[in-house]
Order: sequence, then C-alpha cells, then structure tokens
Amino acid sequence: MGLLPVESRQIRHIQSKFLDGHDLPRGLVASAVQKSWTRLRESGVKPTDRAIFEIPSSDISHKIEENRKLLTAALPPMEALYRALNAPAWTVLCADLSGLIIRSICDPSRAPAKIAEPLRQGRTIHEAQIGTNAPACVLTEAKPVIVRRSEHFLFDLDIYVCAAAPIFDVSGRLMAVLDATGADIELQENICDQVELTARTIENRMFHQLDDVYLIGFHFMPNFLETPAEGLIAISKLDGSIVGVNHAALRMLCLSYENLLGKSIGLVFATDVLSSRDNPSISYSVAGQLFYCRRYGKHDVRTISPRALKNPPSNNIVHDPSAIDPAIVQAENAGSRAIMNGLPILVRGETGSGKEVLARRLHDSRGGIRPFVAVNCSAIPESLIEAEIFGYADGAFTGARKGGSIGAIEQAHGGTLFLDEIGDASAALQAKLLRVLQEGTLTRVGSRQEIKVEFSVISATHRDLKSMVSEGLFREDLYYRLNGLTLYVPPLRDRSDVAEIVRSILRHRSTSNLEPELSSEAFEALLRYKWPGNIRQLSQALSAARALSSDSAKIELSDFPKDFRDELEADSCCKDSTAKPLASIHAEIIRKTLTENRNNISKTAKALDVSRTTVYKYLRLKH
Repeated sequence: MGLLPVESRQIRHIQSKFLDGHDLPRGLVASAVQKSWTRLRESGVKPTDRAIFEIPSSDISHKIEENRKLLTAALPPMEALYRALNAPAWTVLCADLSGLIIRSICDPSRAPAKIAEPLRQGRTIHEAQIGTNAPACVLTEAKPVIVRRSEHFLFDLDIYVCAAAPIFDVSGRLMAVLDATGADIELQENICDQVELTARTIENRMFHQLDDVYLIGFHFMPNFLETPAEGLIAISKLDGSIVGVNHAALRMLCLSYENLLGKSIGLVFATDVLSSRDNPSISYSVAGQLFYCRRYGKHDVRTISPRALKNPPSNNIVHDPSAIDPAIVQAENAGSRAIMNGLPILVRGETGSGKEVLARRLHDSRGGIRPFVAVNCSAIPESLIEAEIFGYADGAFTGARKGGSIGAIEQAHGGTLFLDEIGDASAALQAKLLRVLQEGTLTRVGSRQEIKVEFSVISATHRDLKSMVSEGLFREDLYYRLNGLTLYVPPLRDRSDVAEIVRSILRHRSTSNLEPELSSEAFEALLRYKWPGNIRQLSQALSAARALSSDSAKIELSDFPKDFRDELEADSCCKDSTAKPLASIHAEIIRKTLTENRNNISKTAKALDVSRTTVYKYLRLKH
C-alpha cells in the first residue's frame, strides 16, 4: 500500500492517542465518525483487525423480495448516479436496515477487485465487521455521512472513501441507506450532495407507487416541481387523511410528521389543491405561504412549463386594508420610498410575524406587473439551495429536469427577489449571493455561462445579523449589501390590529358567502393570548377550529384543539395585568400626530396613511 495523504497520517496519529484514552480534537472528524470510533474502542476492536465483508449463510432472495418496491424505485436513480460518477473505481449500493447490500452497481469488467468484490449484492456493511463506514453510520444516525480513508478506523479500509444518505419511507421511517464508495480515488467535491439528491429522488418515486391516494406535489417555484426539491403529500382517497409526506414538504411547511400524518389536508392548505391535476395552480397554506401545487395521477405525470404560468397574485392572507397597525404603516411608508430608489431592504421580525407580507406590499408599491420571487433559505436542503436560487444546467444533479432550469434570481429579473431567513444561508451561498449583487451576473449550477440579471432585493430574518457578523457567522460585506434600510415587523402580541387580523383570516378562509363568526368567549381569549408563533400560529389555530367546529356559522372556544386551549389558559394566568395596553400607546401616537396637524383629522389620517375611521376609533380610547 502507498503512503497515505498527510491529513490521513495525522488522523491515524491522533487515533492512536484516542485509543489510549485521550479526547479527540474538536472538529477533527465528523460527529458520526467520532461516535463510531467510540463504539469500536469500547467493543475492543483494533485498527489492525481485518475487515470482514460477511456473506450471509442463508439465501437472501426473500430479502430482495421484501424490498422489491424499494428496488424498483431505486434502480434508475442509482444507475444515473453511477454514470455521473464517471469512474470504474466507484460502486453505488443500497443496503437494508440489517446492513445487507440488496443492490450494487459497478462495472465488473473495469472495476478493480478491491471495490467490486467486497461491495457486491449479498455482502454486509456491519460496523462490527468492517469498522467505521458511511452506510453503517447512516443506519445509526439517520442522516448523511461522509467517511474518508483513515476515518474508517480499520487500516484495511484506508483506500476507500464513501458518502451515504438515508432513505425514508412515505411515513418518515428509515428503511434503507444509499451509498457511493470509491477505492484509491479522491472524494469529489459535491459527492455528498449527489448521493443525498439521489436518495430524495428514490423517496419521491416511492410516493408514485402508492395506491388509493391523491398525490399532491408543491413548491415555492413551479420549475422545481418533479425534482428532488418537490414537496409531496399523499392523501387517502378513503377518508381524506394524510398518509404520507416527504422531508421537502416538512421543511417548506415548517411542520413535523406528527403535525401531518393522519390529519386532514384542510389543516395544511387553505385553498383547494385536489383540483390542480394537469397544470400547477397557486395555493396557500393555512399559514399564508404561497405554493405552486399539482395533483398527480398514475401514468399522468406531465411536463410543466413555468413560462405558461402567470405572475402569482399577492397573498391575501392578512393582506387586508382593515388590518393596519401604525408601526406597520410607518415601515411600509419608509420601505416604499426605499425600494423606489433602488435601496436593498432588510426586514427583521420574529418567525411567523408577517415579514413576507410586508415584502409583498413593498413590491406592489412599485406598481406595474413585475415578478415577485420568494426563497426561504432555511426551508431548502443545503444540497439544493444553490440550484434553486441560481438555477442549474442539464445533468447538474440526479433527478434534475432535462434541459436544466432557471433559478429564483432569473425568475426575479426586472422584479423583486425576497430572501427569507437569510441568516440561515451557508457560507458558500453567502459568497455566491455577494458576487451576484456586486457584478449583476450569475452562473447556473453545472454551467460556466454568465447571465446578466437586474432585480430589487428584500431580505428577512429573525436573527440579529449584526451580532452574527461580529461572531464571524455572516459576511460583513454581504450584510451591508443587503442592509440599505432595516425595517421591523412587530410581533402579533404588540400589534393594535389583532381583531382585524382575526376577521381577515376568517374571511379569507371562508369557503362560502357565510363568514364564520367567533363567539365572544373565543374572540376575547384570542385577543388576550401572547401568540409566540405570531400570525402563522393564529392562522393555523383558526383553521383547526373551523375544521373541528360542528357549526359552520360559529366557532366556540371549545372548538380549538385541547393543547391550544391549555396554552390559552396558561398564558392568561401569567398575563401581566399592569402592562399598559398597546392600543393606548397607538392612540397616543395618533393624538400626537393630530396635535401636530392642528386637530385636522384628514391630514392626520394622510400622515399616518390610515383611514379617518381608524383615527376616530383610536381617539375614542380613554387616556
């Protein structure tokens, strides 16, 4: 065996100290690798032990049959991944939960024996037999893992590099692992992303195998439908309950499997998503997020042309003239002037407080028909976010659309790009965004061609970016590129127009001409609550209450879910009765403005950009 790279020799040196009981230096190896080393040390395994790629004594045909549907879904993406690796020293394999390799792809005529023989179908990848390896770590950690050369623990595996990702079933349970292993070869820069995207493609293909379900696909951008980034929800034709959901859906909806499985689709989407069969339609979640949705049918998957779609309308959820708070009015007035003069805007506020709604209103203030493209930097997996923002060329990754696709920035050309949760952007993404903002050009993933773009940018975050800059977590140059003007969206508990927002949500949630009414008890309880989840939590609570109510015309406090009623009661007990009512504070602002305008109601309303009715309403409040 040739000499190991310097880095690998250093790892072996530190490993020997680790085996003598010393701690590993922080960051030397990934957490999953360190845990594996600890397990092996505690079980008495030594780096000099021989790696044994075990062959089960019994026939494995029944195991293959048990995983028939998985393998049917996995084979085409696995073959595509193997072709993309483009070297005979690679093997792509799929192993079940027991560590048995149920499918392996390599070229026997070209692959070296040290990669083809140990990893063929029927072998096992047990940690106890072959030491630390990526697929075994994934079966323990249930998340993507890379293991390089000497990180494998056993000397026998120093020639190998491997990257693995979990494969989950439609209910979110770990069911298998996908792995790419190479021998005497350098680990490609994007190999982990490629493997993870292939695993997501396999998962999505399994959704299309389901019987007796309606399958809903959705995404923030229409050109990412039918890609690994697409959110999928399977709905039972029998009772309308959700029976399957993928990880992309969870990220975009900011929900968990527990929130969705067994629940009605009406608790997720505020608009009909079952009618959008042939072409994607615009739908809103109950939290007010805009999505492009379509319903798939067996043998009915058609290619979608995003160019055929009209510019999406503004989100009407809590986007109502009656829902006006003085702090929001001031932010809108300042933001509208800023965006008209080409200044980038940074919107700060708690999660769910309505930052995107403000961004849309600022965009609309420019007038004309211009694209508004929103990207949530925290809702997209790292392996896909650059493709979603910058676009990608043909064949850029497994599962990509034939011919490639434009990204969010190109879609926003001439309009507004909204970067939500920009504080969650990776260092690599920050660098690429800075380059686009500085030079006005971008390059799609997998391409070298530069494309000119021009757009307004509004960013939003619940984080303190200035503190992140000081801590080295966010680029200072990008911060000043994004922060031409900072606007603040107050949390719902500090707003004076909660009652109007409640009525607005109920009005837009109504499926008939009859707007549901809240009982006085329910209404007062909602007004007293602190709303830690802000408008998003309010919207979801009202949707749940409407779905659970036996009376379509009236919603009682008892119609809200029990856990939410418990929160209302606990919050009411802790409420600080000595705090000054926020409505009184806003009344003081209006009175001050009225005095400055010599008690002229019309001028006061114009100065605050509110109706005269709103001015009169606050003047009726007592000091």
